[in-house]
Amino acid sequence: MRPTVAVDNRASVVVALEARDAAGEWGATAHPQDREIEKRAAGGDWWYSSEIVLEVDAAITLSVKEGAFLFDPPAAGLSDDCGILFVGPSEADEQRSLRISPVGGAACAEWLPPLTVTASDESFSVTTRIGVQWSGDCAAVRVELRDRTDHWRSLPASRICGLEERIRAAAADGEGLPPRSGAAVIAPLSENSRAIELRSTAGGVSASINGRKLSTECGLHLERGFFTIWQHRYDIDTCEWAFLERIAEIDDGPVPDDILDEQQYKVYDWERDVTANLLSGEWRRPISLEQAQGIVNAIYNDFVGSTAQPPAVTTAPSGAEFAGAYDPEAHAIQLRPDGRAASVVLHETAHALLRLSLHVMARSSPRC
Repeated sequence: MRPTVAVDNRASVVVALEARDAAGEWGATAHPQDREIEKRAAGGDWWYSSEIVLEVDAAITLSVKEGAFLFDPPAAGLSDDCGILFVGPSEADEQRSLRISPVGGAACAEWLPPLTVTASDESFSVTTRIGVQWSGDCAAVRVELRDRTDHWRSLPASRICGLEERIRAAAADGEGLPPRSGAAVIAPLSENSRAIELRSTAGGVSASINGRKLSTECGLHLERGFFTIWQHRYDIDTCEWAFLERIAEIDDGPVPDDILDEQQYKVYDWERDVTANLLSGEWRRPISLEQAQGIVNAIYNDFVGSTAQPPAVTTAPSGAEFAGAYDPEAHAIQLRPDGRAASVVLHETAHALLRLSLHVMARSSPRC
């Protein structure tokens, strides 16, 4: 659906909701009873139409709980050790089912057998209204939904300009002007604004979060971090990988392992963004222990000075859980063979510097 703003033959501004038909074409229009904007407030006030009741098809809801992807209805047998999955239409039932393909394996590089999740065939009534906020010759337009507690929830707004000129033209010749459309949104069923709603459509998969449509031209590829959900974005012409897009934040992320490093897992997510979107492949190519030690020494010399002792870079013990780790007791950075890359060395050096900075702060703080 999308909100529209038009000027009628009395030079009045009116709003409506437009929806797609079964073939995916825009056409069916719902007019609220109170749809004429009588006051174009200049002080940032919002004007609202009367309520519009819509029928919305059921969706498959995807959220994150306790560090794992969670589907409703459940995806029986889902293994989410790696937090990466692909969503596509089901070959068995294109109308109501989706195919879920998770990534697994020891190296998180293996596509596991696909699972099928089927949405309910029910439909639900949702109460909406259109909001308009004027600013000069433009208006911000948005759709709002009323939840079970009678609170209104705003979906993404869009901007429509050139309205004053249209009003003057209609007043001069008595002819109305066709509507201009705001951005398309999808009426969500979930009251969790961080939940992704999935539906099977004639064109493949429809996905949205808090009413905002997600790009699915090349399928829907999602990745879960500790506090973040990303969508892998592709060039829609070639379907070649382009970048990671952060689409949601997770409320109940893990408690840091190190009580002195409260940003630990949020930094991991930030690094995932930076590595994927900003760093070249050189940062991930293999390097030697000697090269890794040179990086650590240079960083310590720049940030701390020549008197500080940088951590020693060593080979991680057999069976080490992580590709790289900083051991504060030994003051050493331990690297597995797959962790010998500049990006990993920088990460572990940051752990060491954090400990050093906290130690300096503790010594300089007054004692009580």
